[in-house]
Parts: sequence; structure tokens; C-alpha cells
Amino acid sequence: MIDRKPLPSFVDLRTQFIYDPETGILQYRKKKNRKRLLNTEAGRVITASTGTRYRIVTVEYSDKPSESVFAHRVAWKLETGQEPPDEIDHLDGDGLNNAFSNLRDGTGCNNARNSAMNKNNTSGYNGVIAVKGGRYLVRLKCEGKDIYIGRFKDLHEAGKAARNARLEKGFTHRHGLPKKDLQNRVDTVE
Repeated sequence: MIDRKPLPSFVDLRTQFIYDPETGILQYRKKKNRKRLLNTEAGRVITASTGTRYRIVTVEYSDKPSESVFAHRVAWKLETGQEPPDEIDHLDGDGLNNAFSNLRDGTGCNNARNSAMNKNNTSGYNGVIAVKGGRYLVRLKCEGKDIYIGRFKDLHEAGKAARNARLEKGFTHRHGLPKKDLQNRVDTVE
């Protein structure tokens, strides 16, 4: 489990930020220095090791120095009034879309059930592994357990079986989709 530091109080965050839950835009309420512009989206964009981009904002604490935190964590607390969960999942996979309807508790399997294909994937289908004899093994991991789906002669059929099994287990439609160059190939599996 990730050890997240608590955010400032709800009241303190309200004095620092304006949040629009429809658009997900977070703005600073006051100008602290020349870098902090009013009427523009707060913070800066960073790219995580997974390639996903997120917005980082600076929050001020009353009892310690200011810190940079993910904007979606601030948005969660401003909308719910409660400390955000350890992980927040962006339903559409866009880490810059902080509309509250796009955020959900990502603790446990929820976040993993909505992740894109791993960059080390070699088959082009999530959960499909090439094995000896020109066959393809299909398995998935759900709630810490490996689930065997079967072996297939055809890669496309293996991909279809893997996708159907993931959907039956509650994975999202975008789970395991590859980057844009393979998108059309997997869309035909649905």
C-alpha cells in the first residue's frame, strides 16, 4: 500500500483553489508569485514512468512547507470533503482529465482493471502468451489469483477469449488496450 501524506484541511484547500467538477479544472485562488497565474489551470504537467501524464499542483500547509501533489487528489478532497484514497483511477485513462465523474477509488484491483497494455507485451493482446508448438496460452490475474482460460491455435481467437474473460471478471472496456498503433487490431475483437 502506498503511504500518502494527508492533504491540508478541506477549508484550507478551499481558500487555495477553485475546482470545477464538470471540467476537472483546478485554479489557484490567489497569485503567490509570477509563476502562479489566475484564471488559468493550476500546476504543471508531468509524465509518469508509464507514459501517463498528470497535473501537479502546489498546496500550502499551515504547519509545514508547501508541497507538490497530484491535482486529482486535491480535486477528490474538494469534491467529497474527505481524504482521498491511496490510489485514484481515471476511468478514461487520461491523467489530465480530473472531472469528478472521471475519478474513482482505484484502491485494490480497480486501478489494475482499467490499465492499458504493458509496454513489454509481445503478442499484441493482454493476457495472451505464445507457447511452444505455435499455440497461445490465455490467462489473467484477478484478485491475486491466476485464472487459466485456455490454449488456442489462432492468435486472434486467443485475444478474443482473453478480452471476453476480462469483461466477465469486471475489467473495463479499455483495460489492456494497446497504444494507438495496435488499437484497430484489438477493437475488432470486441
